[in-house]
Amino acid sequence: MSHFAALPAGTRLHRLHVLGAGDANALLRLMEPFVVHDVTPVRIVCEAMAAGLEASFDFHADAELAERLRQRIAALVVVASARLMPAAGDLVAAA
Repeated sequence: MSHFAALPAGTRLHRLHVLGAGDANALLRLMEPFVVHDVTPVRIVCEAMAAGLEASFDFHADAELAERLRQRIAALVVVASARLMPAAGDLVAAA
């Protein structure tokens, strides 16, 4: 979804913050659930550190889908933690 006006009613901007292993395939694995659910993150910030990978994904979705994405990502072997929160500038699409 590239244009805010095209967002379904009730859609919010969420941020999923993930800590995980510094595995070479970790970012690819983190992206797969977004692809499966046809959600394109509007912003991705990723940093590889000695302790592993830290990534944040901002994306538009209703609350149920956002939680489903968090659960799927949290269950990945490469993930230590996945936390869902409202993104800065959160707006709800009007009906």
